[in-house]
Amino acid sequence: VFVILLFNSFHKSVIVVFKFFLIRITCWKYKNSARFGKSRIINMNYVATATHLLAGGFIFLRCLIVDLLWLWPRQPFSFMALVVLPRLITLKLPSYCYDWFSIFFDGDVTPSFLLLSWLTLLLSGGMNMNLLWHNVGKWKKLCTLSLFFFGPLAWTFKIYLAEVKHASIVDHVNERFSIHNNDPIEAFRVYNLLDHVTNSYQGDLLKPDMTFAYKTVNLETLKECPNNSFMPGDVFEGKGVDPLMDRGVLELDVYKPRKVTIDRNGNQQKPGIILHIHGGGWKTGHRRVLAMNYHGGVPHSILEENMIVSVSYRLSCNGVDGNEMLTDLYDATKFVIEHADEWNADGNKIIPWGTSAGGNLALLLAYRFQEEFTQIKGVINFYGVTELREQEIINMSSKNLWETLTYRIFLSETRHVCDEADDKESCFEDMSPVTHVTRNSPPTLTVHGEHDGLVFVSHADVLSEALTRENVTHANLVVPGHHDCDVFASSPCSQAAIHAIKRLIALVFS
Repeated sequence: VFVILLFNSFHKSVIVVFKFFLIRITCWKYKNSARFGKSRIINMNYVATATHLLAGGFIFLRCLIVDLLWLWPRQPFSFMALVVLPRLITLKLPSYCYDWFSIFFDGDVTPSFLLLSWLTLLLSGGMNMNLLWHNVGKWKKLCTLSLFFFGPLAWTFKIYLAEVKHASIVDHVNERFSIHNNDPIEAFRVYNLLDHVTNSYQGDLLKPDMTFAYKTVNLETLKECPNNSFMPGDVFEGKGVDPLMDRGVLELDVYKPRKVTIDRNGNQQKPGIILHIHGGGWKTGHRRVLAMNYHGGVPHSILEENMIVSVSYRLSCNGVDGNEMLTDLYDATKFVIEHADEWNADGNKIIPWGTSAGGNLALLLAYRFQEEFTQIKGVINFYGVTELREQEIINMSSKNLWETLTYRIFLSETRHVCDEADDKESCFEDMSPVTHVTRNSPPTLTVHGEHDGLVFVSHADVLSEALTRENVTHANLVVPGHHDCDVFASSPCSQAAIHAIKRLIALVFS
């Protein structure tokens, strides 16, 4: 039962059951053996001790580095430990190893790791007080407390925080994206325990159905970016070949919907298009981040009935500023509109969706070109930067030393987006979505972690205030979590975002 709950995949369940079957046989047959023929057999007491120390130590460090800091508002250390380190470990492995490690990347490691640790201790005879508490040192007692008290307590407290937010998030989404054609409001849970443990949206790597070059750029003016995109070349670019630097072309990937939608008249309905813009601080990242199931269950949910087009654009390390990045996205949008019929999609129904720096660019694409691109019916912003003017950013910070310091760090880490601009102040204003909000701006969905230590939640708040002043339909979802809060498939952030996106799509594509 534990294994089936842990792995929402038949082949993984079979593999894990087989492994534990071998452990059980070894425990039974060789429990007190030191040798078998010429081969040395490891006493299962050693297995139990090693599991106790390694698993307990891991959970202790996770609680200390991640879970405790997760409760401390506005700091980047938890994000680095929770997202960047696992991403580096997982994505730098060969692609055939992904299935073996994806559970620790796509889902919250705490419940899965705890259950596996307890099960291993049980099978190896380690569930006894002599090993766990009596006649052991302080470190082993600390490991025991971590496995059976600190870890479960931290996990339970996160569930509690999500439950506290549940009612307000549900009401906010359903109120802001209300549908008036008698369409029933879908019930959902901000934090479903079973979905969380099984990591429901975990699955195989997403593969694009088609890839197109949508733009050619001048190679002579192009600078080469360092290899810091966290994306393994053997999966994403054919042994690491960069088409931009190799041929001077920018590409986009087309992911077709997984099922056909039939309208009330029995005719096949063309899917709308979600234009995905990757993040990475305008200096790193890759359009095929979707293939790693990186954004929780959101891509899978969108692809149930709609198309995703994921776009590459030049980065600041290529020697361009933010306005030139936006020009690339402008050209990509025109290409999508022109070719939508060929893909059997509806080019009149487009929603840009961006994350972090991509959220900033998605908002700018929707707001700055709202008159030209009437096909853009809405915009989805995941924890995106909405203000880049220096004085305005300083005004957003509170008076305490910690926030002032972290806002200064944010300032220093975002100035490069206008390094290549002739008039930097004008560039920062152009790159601030709050300065482009008008009464004609499309309906906007913002999802932001309340403890985001990289792009503070105040960015979501100032955008919401600007949209409210102009009476623009919008929802501002502030959910438990940090930057990249949707990285876990069944996190409160992902579950709330999936529901909100469905409601936005139903509202603007109907």
